[in-house]
Amino acid sequence: METSDVVANIFKAAAALGLAAPTLAAKGKSYEIWVMLELATRLDAVGVVATPVGPNDALVEDFVFRGAPGHMPGADAGDDAPSHIRLERNDQAFEMHIGLQHVGVSEATHELDICVIPSWFAHQLRQDGGGPYRGPLCVALELKALSDKYKLDQGIPRALVGVAVDLDPTWPIVEWTFKTSGGHARSFTRSRHRERFSLVTATQLYNNSILYLEHHGARPAEKVLPGNNEHFLDDIVSEILDLFPA
Repeated sequence: METSDVVANIFKAAAALGLAAPTLAAKGKSYEIWVMLELATRLDAVGVVATPVGPNDALVEDFVFRGAPGHMPGADAGDDAPSHIRLERNDQAFEMHIGLQHVGVSEATHELDICVIPSWFAHQLRQDGGGPYRGPLCVALELKALSDKYKLDQGIPRALVGVAVDLDPTWPIVEWTFKTSGGHARSFTRSRHRERFSLVTATQLYNNSILYLEHHGARPAEKVLPGNNEHFLDDIVSEILDLFPA
């Protein structure tokens, strides 16, 4: 199958799943797949080559979605191992995965529903036989597909910030000051842009949750469904686009 045919099929799958997603709101995996495919199609539309590949980095005709949190498969894991989407532009490559386990500084593992990571590091991990991911993290999405009858429990945003800190203890620090013995001081700021965490849900968030996430540098997105608040997906596309050199 030609790459152009695979990309066309991704578009069709995203559209079909998008139509079905509202009736599958209780099935979180369907929500994750919908978001992943929508991001892939939107990235492809703005010039990023989105290619579905297997653990051996070869093009796949049948995309295998990870059904439960898991490690990065080894390069020889076989056709039934989870696939991922390779994102390429201007000789730079990243990968988008569903349900990949990441190792924090505590040595605890954390599942990220959707993540974007550098391809070179992921490729090397697969060549080494796979395992939980310990490398750089560029974009992380926590997805919650719940009925709009309920607001999302406030414990989930708190847990997300805890995961972010375990994956990178310096992540909450955006400004620091150096002081000399002579009384001089100089302040520095850094951007969290390269490690963007977002909480995406099909239902509503409490105002406290929104304030909490925004204060700690995470992006809240509520009522994200096919045909509703999809502009958030374009925000994530912009974040991913900025990873590539101009």
